[in-house]
Amino acid sequence: MDMNSTIERLERVISLQQELQVARWTSDNSNIVAFEKAPVSVNLDAKLLQRYELPSDINAIINTETVNNELNANNYRHHMHSLLTLEEFIRMKIISR
Repeated sequence: MDMNSTIERLERVISLQQELQVARWTSDNSNIVAFEKAPVSVNLDAKLLQRYELPSDINAIINTETVNNELNANNYRHHMHSLLTLEEFIRMKIISR
């Protein structure tokens, strides 16, 4: 075991710990605002669930638009929605096992 490299590693760890030292948020040094859940309309939930219905077939999710590597201002929103739908589908499959 090389003592020099061990000391260097320890010094690096201590340096990183000091560098990343952050003061905790408390009522003394911060204005902490309690989170209040906004009321959600049942109609809005139903509309969103209808608009973003989870496909039952993976072929409806993975298509040429989903795997297209070109990301631009015109397809960004659709691409992100497709990826979220894919993630939800896979999580549903994992949970249903």
